[in-house]
Amino acid sequence: MEIRSLNSGTVFTGNLKAIHDNQSEWITMGYGGISTGTTHSLRFGVNNSEKMRIDNDGYVGIGTNSPQSHLHLAGTGDVVLRLQADTNNSGEGDNPMIEFRQDGNLLTGLIGTGNLPT
Repeated sequence: MEIRSLNSGTVFTGNLKAIHDNQSEWITMGYGGISTGTTHSLRFGVNNSEKMRIDNDGYVGIGTNSPQSHLHLAGTGDVVLRLQADTNNSGEGDNPMIEFRQDGNLLTGLIGTGNLPT
């Protein structure tokens, strides 16, 4: 996106900042990404309804406005986490999996099929 002065045609570079009327809440969009300038969560919505947020601790909530872990999925009915591999149906060694690791990358658990890591 390019923003120019109406009078001089000067191109402004750097960050684009949107500031609320109260001057204490804002969001910046620039080369480094998107960030809030306050302790407010970064919220994403559809049809004027919040669907996802990233809070001050870096927790991501989908279906909740109060995430309690790094990734928190919530819903009023079934909640499905879908990992889909090999969508081009080529290379049958491509498999979805979840790895559980801790303490220096030690593999402590695994859910999946096929060519599993050690």
